[in-house]
Amino acid sequence: MEERRRLQRHTVLKGAKIVFDSQSSLVDCIVYNLTSQGACLQLANTMNTPEAFEMSFDNFRSARSCRVTWRQSNKLGVSFC
Repeated sequence: MEERRRLQRHTVLKGAKIVFDSQSSLVDCIVYNLTSQGACLQLANTMNTPEAFEMSFDNFRSARSCRVTWRQSNKLGVSFC
């Protein structure tokens, strides 16, 4: 299989939180791998996750804006905005 990514992703396996709906919805996830431009997130179900949201590794002392680039039943590929 040919690798099509421009940047090599690094395996992280670190807990994070996703927030959306004007900060009224909070979802736990695992950051599976990461680059400076995006990440692969693993969560229980991706069906209710919107196309754009905020994600934080540090309980929202800082956050990254994310946009979904691909979706599977329990994984999301996101790019950082």
